[in-house]
Amino acid sequence: MRGTLSDEIEVPAREAWELYGTLKTANVTYTFDKIEVVAGDGGVGAILKLTLPADGEAKGNKQKNPEVEKPAATPPRSKMHGTFSDGIEVNVPAHEAWELYGTLKITHVTHTFDKIEVVKGDGGVGTVLKLTLPAGTTVFSSYEEKYTKIDDAKMIKEAEVISGGYLDLGFILYRTRFEIVETGKTSCITKTTIEYDVNEEDVANCTYVSILPMICMMKDVATYLLANTKS
Repeated sequence: MRGTLSDEIEVPAREAWELYGTLKTANVTYTFDKIEVVAGDGGVGAILKLTLPADGEAKGNKQKNPEVEKPAATPPRSKMHGTFSDGIEVNVPAHEAWELYGTLKITHVTHTFDKIEVVKGDGGVGTVLKLTLPAGTTVFSSYEEKYTKIDDAKMIKEAEVISGGYLDLGFILYRTRFEIVETGKTSCITKTTIEYDVNEEDVANCTYVSILPMICMMKDVATYLLANTKS
């Protein structure tokens, strides 16, 4: 499984690199209790030992080094972006896999959710589903998502949470994507991706993000496809 998290703030590039590109950055951050140079002078191969505060609170929240003035910067953006993705190979033609993933048929062959209800729509863009999770799965029991993109040519379907679930935990966006990649006449890769934006103050809730339900769905569909392939 592959995952990434990222965030950014806007500052003057040259002045920023004078710190980030050298060991000077070690003298202006209060995140760690201590930063020691084990080997090197800041170039490739340099080794640092970073010691975290005992109570987990960044030093910058407690005190300010009077000898170093932090460079001025614009306020950080109010959200953080993250993605997770995974895929499995299935020995069925890509178009047969898409017949399930590209329609509401997928809701009848997966056992990942306790219940999947069609709130409105016929499976096209704009369709809204209510997904109910098994008890104890996570901190919420259900949420609604809407199909926002269905591309039959590229075999890609995207859905976004529009009510409940992650939106109640401070997420601004929570999008899931299924994609079918043809690898041969009788084989394909089913790929899933989770993409999200979360409010900066709710970053701790990223621990509730899991790609496992999507992987379980892909495995359910793969089992069904292999048992019912037309080729």
